[in-house]
Amino acid sequence: MFRRNLWKLSLSAFIVVWALFTLIPLQDKPFDSSYVKSVASAKTPAAQAEFNKLIVKVDERIAQSKAAGHDMSVYTALKQIGHDEDLDLSQYFPHIRLEETLRNVEKRNNILLEELLRRSKGSLQYGLDLRGGVAFTLEADEAALAKQSTDAARKSKLTKAIEIIGNRVNGLGVAEPIIRPVGENRIEVQLPGVSIKDNPDVIKVLQKPAQLVFRLIQEGTSASIERPANLPPGYEVMSVEEEDKHTGRTTTLYYSVKSIPEMTGANVKEAMATSDQFGGTQVHLSFNSIGAKQFADVTGANVHRLLGIVLDGKLYSAPRINDAITGGSAQITGHFSVREAQELANVLNNPLD
Repeated sequence: MFRRNLWKLSLSAFIVVWALFTLIPLQDKPFDSSYVKSVASAKTPAAQAEFNKLIVKVDERIAQSKAAGHDMSVYTALKQIGHDEDLDLSQYFPHIRLEETLRNVEKRNNILLEELLRRSKGSLQYGLDLRGGVAFTLEADEAALAKQSTDAARKSKLTKAIEIIGNRVNGLGVAEPIIRPVGENRIEVQLPGVSIKDNPDVIKVLQKPAQLVFRLIQEGTSASIERPANLPPGYEVMSVEEEDKHTGRTTTLYYSVKSIPEMTGANVKEAMATSDQFGGTQVHLSFNSIGAKQFADVTGANVHRLLGIVLDGKLYSAPRINDAITGGSAQITGHFSVREAQELANVLNNPLD
């Protein structure tokens, strides 16, 4: 009898052991310098030395942040250093395979850090009721939504706001956040495991107005599929993703962008996607009186240059200035689809303003 059931007992024991193994680790590992060191696997002594220097920079940046009265995580410090130094962090984690055709360093770093964060979390994840965390609801400005002419435009504006908040949450290194619309004018945010004590500014960071600025592209340059080298002082590399409408493939285009903006988007009155005279799609942009003068000065002094549209540090578009624009309104033209034009209009309308 026992021998007849031995295989069943053995199979049951194996399943139990396998199930327990899949739950390892049971608890979260702190995403700190020690964790990053434990999962790094530089291939050569030289690479290891460079990695050690990187960790020193991380610790120094966190110390500087604390001295300024802020709380910065290792996740955020790594992300910032990767961006500031154009450093591909994946070289220190060769065991984490990334798509070889993905050349955008910032995207590679984002994917890598998200994977490292995922691996640091225990297999048993608890909700806010058991694990604790931060939960709050943001409500859109009714006056701003009322300016949108259609229900689809209002929904699109709310979607863009969710995208911006999501990007900010990713920058904080929060695992498994919940960011979702509630009704027609509210956004629910849940951040499991986040403590107001450890991150006192987290709510302010997520609900602050988005920063829309206009920044010039280096004179004599345009979009390039190769990352610009030997940047002049006062410029940085930024990129946009351009999708081929026929093949669906995405190409990374790089620009050399002036660090100091020419003007902010504080005086943008309205932006909307419209049809041009040739049946294509463009973005119509209007300013208040102060913005009209600023935009006239900027465009008049920089005819034929590209002007970058940057929201929360992300480059969305870089249209060419064809003429001085003095009438308080402008048309941004390009090979836009209706969806792309609407997305750019949402950026210019600044959904978190």
